[in-house]
Amino acid sequence: MATTKDFLNFVRFEHSIFALPFIYAGMLIAMRAENFDFDALKFILLTIAAISARSTAMALNRIIDANIDALNLRTADRHIPSGIIKVEEAWTFAIISGLLFFASAYFLNFLCFILAPVPVLLFIIYPYLKRHTYFSHLFLGLTLGIGVGGGYLAITGNFENLIYPLILCFFVMFWVAGFDIIYAIQDVKFDREQNLYSVPAKFGVRNALRISLLFHLVSIGILILFYVLFQSLFSSAFMFGLGIAIIALLLIYEHKICYSDVSEAAIQKAFFTTNAVVGVCFLLALILGLFL
Repeated sequence: MATTKDFLNFVRFEHSIFALPFIYAGMLIAMRAENFDFDALKFILLTIAAISARSTAMALNRIIDANIDALNLRTADRHIPSGIIKVEEAWTFAIISGLLFFASAYFLNFLCFILAPVPVLLFIIYPYLKRHTYFSHLFLGLTLGIGVGGGYLAITGNFENLIYPLILCFFVMFWVAGFDIIYAIQDVKFDREQNLYSVPAKFGVRNALRISLLFHLVSIGILILFYVLFQSLFSSAFMFGLGIAIIALLLIYEHKICYSDVSEAAIQKAFFTTNAVVGVCFLLALILGLFL
C-alpha cells in the first residue's frame, strides 16, 4: 500500500515551485490592472487549484508513460515501473486530484469552472506528443504558461484585457521549452532507440543546446516586450526591469553549465536549481514592480 510520502514523491510535489509563481503572477496583474483588492479566500482556492492541477498532470504523465519509463534505465525506478504505486492507485490519485481541481475552479468563479477541462485535456495530450512531434517541448511550456491566464481569470472572471497574461504565457512557454530540451539530453540514446521525438535526439546535443538558448533568448525578449508595453502597470518599473536582468543572467548561467558539462548531475543542477530560482525571481520582481 503506497504511503502519502510515496504519492508526494510520485508527483514531485516540491516542484510546484515551477508553476505557482506564474499562477500568482496572473492573480497579481489582475489585481493591479483591474483594481481588485487582495482576497485571501481566492488566494487559497487558487493555490489549491494550481497544486491539484499540477498533481493531476504529473499523475497522468506517469501513468501514460509507465511502459516507456520501465524500459529506460534512468526512469525504471519511478513509482509505477518499480511497483511502489500500482496503476490503479495512480489512477485513483489522478481522479481525486482532478476533482479537487474542478471543485476549486467552481468556487473561484463560473468562467474558471467551465474552462477547467481545457488544461486537463492538455495534460492528457502532452505525454502522447513525444511519440509524434518535436513540438512536445513547446506544448509542455504551453501547459504551464496558461496558468498565468488561469490566475488572471480567477480574479477577474472575464476575458477583458487578456493581453497581459497572454504575453506572459508565451514567456513561460519558451522558457519551459528551453529547459525541457536541456532535460531531454539525458535520454538522447534511449529516445533514438525507441523512436521518441525530442530535440536532442533529432538534432544532437550541441544543436539542442543552441535551440534551447534561442528559446531562452526569445523568452527574455518577450519579458522585455511586456515591460515596454505595460510600464503604466508598474509602480516601480525599475524593479521589474532589474528582475528581467537577473533572470537573463540566471539563464546564461544555466547554459554555461551545460555547454561545459552535459552529465546528469550538471543537467539536474541546471534544470531544477536554476529554473526554480528563475520562477521565484520573476514573482518577486513582479511584486516589487507592481506594488513597491
